[in-house]
Amino acid sequence: DEFNQARAAGFYGWPYFTGENRAYVKYDFASEVSGDPYDAAAPINNSPNNTGLQDLPPAQTAMIYYSYDESEEWPIVGTGGKNAMAGPVYYGENYPDGPNKYPKYFDGKIMFYDWIRSKIFFLTLDDNGNLEKIEPFMADTEFNNPMDFEYGPDGKLYLLEYGTGWFTQNVDARLVRIDYEAGNRKPIAKISANKSAGATPLTVQFSSKGTEDYDQDQLSYAWQFYKGATSNEANPQFTFEVPGIYQVQLTVSDPSGSSSSETIEIQAGNEPPKLSFNISGNKTFYWDGRKLDYTVDVIDREEGSLKAGDISEDQVSVTIEYQEQATKETIKGHQVDDEAEHQVTGASLIADSDCKACHSPDRKSIGPSYADLSNKYEKRDRVVATLANKVINGGSGVWGETPMAAHPALSLSDARMMVEYILSFGEEGNVQTLASSGSYTINTGDNNDADGVYLLKAMYTDKGGEVAGPATGQEVYVLRNQQVKAVDFDTQQGVQVFKNDQAEVVIMSDEGYISFENIDLTDISSISLAGSVMGQQGQVILEIRLDSPEGTKIADIQLASTGKELQQGAFIAQGSTKIEPVSGAQHLFLVARITEAGGSVGILSTISFVND
Repeated sequence: DEFNQARAAGFYGWPYFTGENRAYVKYDFASEVSGDPYDAAAPINNSPNNTGLQDLPPAQTAMIYYSYDESEEWPIVGTGGKNAMAGPVYYGENYPDGPNKYPKYFDGKIMFYDWIRSKIFFLTLDDNGNLEKIEPFMADTEFNNPMDFEYGPDGKLYLLEYGTGWFTQNVDARLVRIDYEAGNRKPIAKISANKSAGATPLTVQFSSKGTEDYDQDQLSYAWQFYKGATSNEANPQFTFEVPGIYQVQLTVSDPSGSSSSETIEIQAGNEPPKLSFNISGNKTFYWDGRKLDYTVDVIDREEGSLKAGDISEDQVSVTIEYQEQATKETIKGHQVDDEAEHQVTGASLIADSDCKACHSPDRKSIGPSYADLSNKYEKRDRVVATLANKVINGGSGVWGETPMAAHPALSLSDARMMVEYILSFGEEGNVQTLASSGSYTINTGDNNDADGVYLLKAMYTDKGGEVAGPATGQEVYVLRNQQVKAVDFDTQQGVQVFKNDQAEVVIMSDEGYISFENIDLTDISSISLAGSVMGQQGQVILEIRLDSPEGTKIADIQLASTGKELQQGAFIAQGSTKIEPVSGAQHLFLVARITEAGGSVGILSTISFVND
């Protein structure tokens, strides 16, 4: 792609030349024969469709040009797809009375941007009109395909973002005004709490983590828990003695007096219910045909328990769903707690709002169902932010003529958690409803990706306290694929991770190891390995040990060549061994032993925990 400067009428190359006049070759469409390159000094347009000049002026070299790879001349433009676009030139004299107009530094600078790379630059020319430098503009800001720029009559810069998808109604398309803030910049307040609801006395640890000031000023903190109850600590702890719904506000200020605030809602007077799963058999893996026996229990401080009959079974929602291509954190269960907490809070906020008047989980009402919303929108941070703003400000036109009411009293953080809960409903047909106890037979079908997980979820919303509204509790149980990728290890020593276009593998040398935490070996009869070794006779012994590299050895597995060459010098290798029954969660170590006879390096791709 190229960015041209037309100082005078001329021919700028296309379609015979590109960039610094790199020439295409002549082509005879009748004979389908390629000829000599075009001559940039004397190009000729002899196309039968040409109605203009045949002898063209010499081709002009582009001012800026780049391909998919990094440009030697202009590395600042980066790499990737290419879609160069030209923006406006700024002249401050056109906006004599514009508030917060751009400073003289930008006078005469040309905007240059790339639509697909979402990067924006300003070009500075010298007195002769030659390119002097390229400077990035708001390089740390994530733009979504900048389509057009214009300086408004106020001297401020307006940006139209196309959005993520091609030729579609993008939820992340938007019109943005970019203001220039001279001098001191105000801080940005962030607030969080380890609890959002609970019985009184309710002790909450608050945090200002994420609060920042771009000028790196020393900030002061002012917390207001309710009228007359305050703190100036950065991360205070506070106990709510009286039941109620409290809007806790954090205000951060810099030495110049600029400040910003954020609010979080705390409901005191009703302890959220606690849910738990009891899973029989293996608690780590799923496999085709596995009969999953389970029970759910709910314990609510105010209302009793499901097991004792105080809570009705039909009040507890239990579902199972398959999540394809889950993140490494979700596969190991590390990410689920945060997501569950957000969904629980979101569900509670929705239960306390007027949302259910127009929406239901699985059927269309005045507005779309939560399932329809989840099917339409990807659960990406940008989408969540856009929809959260729509919940607060209202909107219409996407789902028909009926407008959605605004909810201006909602904080942005609460609106985000409501949206995250709605978008957690999963793809249509993927979520199955279960009883609060029973059996479920897993039929994997196409659901057998190494990165896939089955999520068993239970949710219950209580009746609420006299002052505090209903609270929702949720528990999520993760079952991962019995085939585990070697690169998903928890700890390692003496190994290397290698990634190419086809796979990501672990290269193991003598006494190197990888380990996996919380692996339940109940009902596992054998362990199989897949990878490769160097040499047709190559082999590596992998010891399976518990708790440490020197811990109890439960098996030796020989990862040996199958004789089938993968690439030059490397041969596909496999290995399998039976294991004695081991119960409960284990910390497994796979330790490589390179024998003199085998004399090879083990390249491990997957470990399969087999249930026969």
